[in-house]
Amino acid sequence: MLKKFALFFLWVSASTYGQCFDGFQIGSYHVVSIKSNGTLWGWGESDAGNLGNTNSINSSSFQIGSSTDWLKVSAGPYNTFIIKNNGTLWAMGDGRYGLLGNGSTTTINPTLQQIGTATNWQKISASSDMTIGLKTDGTIWGWGQNDQYEMGNNTCCANQLTPIQIGTANHWVDIETSRGASVFALKNDGTIWGWGLNLAGLLGNSTVMARSIPTQLNADTDWASIHVGAAHILALKTNGTLWSWGGVNMDKLVMVCLLHYIVRIQDKLVLTLGLKYLLVGKYPLELNPMVPCGHGGLMMLDSLE
Repeated sequence: MLKKFALFFLWVSASTYGQCFDGFQIGSYHVVSIKSNGTLWGWGESDAGNLGNTNSINSSSFQIGSSTDWLKVSAGPYNTFIIKNNGTLWAMGDGRYGLLGNGSTTTINPTLQQIGTATNWQKISASSDMTIGLKTDGTIWGWGQNDQYEMGNNTCCANQLTPIQIGTANHWVDIETSRGASVFALKNDGTIWGWGLNLAGLLGNSTVMARSIPTQLNADTDWASIHVGAAHILALKTNGTLWSWGGVNMDKLVMVCLLHYIVRIQDKLVLTLGLKYLLVGKYPLELNPMVPCGHGGLMMLDSLE
């Protein structure tokens, strides 16, 4: 836990003052970032090869490889995915269950390797169970573990070792995974969809164990962005209101003020390592992001029920 908080506060400091980095991605114990010159940098733990080596400790930032054409980076718990300017996807680190999508289940992969031959990757979201990718053509792809219908194709339970398209829709605009086996996605019509494990009512209905195909979670058509933790989701609407649903653990209220602070300094919704804000109940609850921190912090205003 101490390592997580050390990484987290280093990220906050760098986000505020580090002008060379274009955003940060944080795994369980490692941080990766792309500089404005297109180089890839990282620090933290790399036991699985997620930073291009197998060092338990990398206490200072260092450049990973020599390429200068990296565009976007995403950190899984113990692996790293990077998209180049040419749209190709590269990965390193934990490959259990086929998490890297390279056709293998080898756990330790310290060498950057290209995943497939596609040249239109837009975003990657990785969990400890599976990896989900969004392409520029609006399609969603998945690979990794499928014991909770993570691949969204109504099949269970063999691991998927290479990327496979999820459904046939081609108007997806955003994706997010939980830390485990739940997947969320937004369509260009503002609707929110989910599939996989229904942990703590994440998928909007506490009466089902899992959803085997992408399923619309409610009738609303004004969702703008989503950020998912282990068993809860934070979702932003186009009117600027913030909503949350999922499991309940009062210990997670500790970080509410920190979340409020980061939302303000980043001017966007941010969910990462130490942010453990979670509301009571299994259905969406509206938050008031304008309530000042202290004496209760963010406030529950209304319920969708």
